[in-house]
Amino acid sequence: YLSLNRTPFTLGLGTVDSEDIRSGEPFTGSRVVELSSREEFAIVVDDLDEGFETTEGDGGSRMRIKSKKRDNIETDQGLPVMVPGQGGASEWSRYTTPEAFGKYRHTFAIIKSGSGKRTAVFESEIPKAGSWGLEVYLPKDAILMRRALRDTDSWKYTIEDDGGSQDVTFEALSGESGWNSLGSFELAGGETRVILSDETEGRMVVADAIRWVPSSGGSTADAVEE
Repeated sequence: YLSLNRTPFTLGLGTVDSEDIRSGEPFTGSRVVELSSREEFAIVVDDLDEGFETTEGDGGSRMRIKSKKRDNIETDQGLPVMVPGQGGASEWSRYTTPEAFGKYRHTFAIIKSGSGKRTAVFESEIPKAGSWGLEVYLPKDAILMRRALRDTDSWKYTIEDDGGSQDVTFEALSGESGWNSLGSFELAGGETRVILSDETEGRMVVADAIRWVPSSGGSTADAVEE
């Protein structure tokens, strides 16, 4: 896994309270620390996961690029690499930043506005039919980019499963850095796709990560056992 951390990443450190500094022996050995995070009760799909792909208008996958004209173009898991200051991405490209969501590497996919023919798709397996909350991750870099460009338009998502499709919009400029709720949706269970369109009156669209959380607040295991 060391190679997956081949780029710099942010390690958040808490502030030091000078009045709470205490002398003591350093800890040696190991101990169990109980952790409880929202991710434990969620189904998460990141832009580097197998459940993510980008498509053209014909629905063809763009994750594996075989065109000869790309021989001299640097790619990251099939998407062209976008670097700071490069300008708008005319096709889905991958941008690396510590502010993005990620288990090891932190990246997001980005594209300039289009007609809706280019999409980013997050596919996941929902364990049981019912009400599920959908959240999308908005990296701080994307917020700064949009503010610099005065980009104010919403992004368009479509949720597809065996029960049909549901459309939802996200006002990205007013979103917060991190997870943002798109609301709760009744899902049929099984294969579910969240599709982000490049259609926007703004200048760019960003696809980083999505997560499904049982609306009841329980765990995904509870959703299966009910």
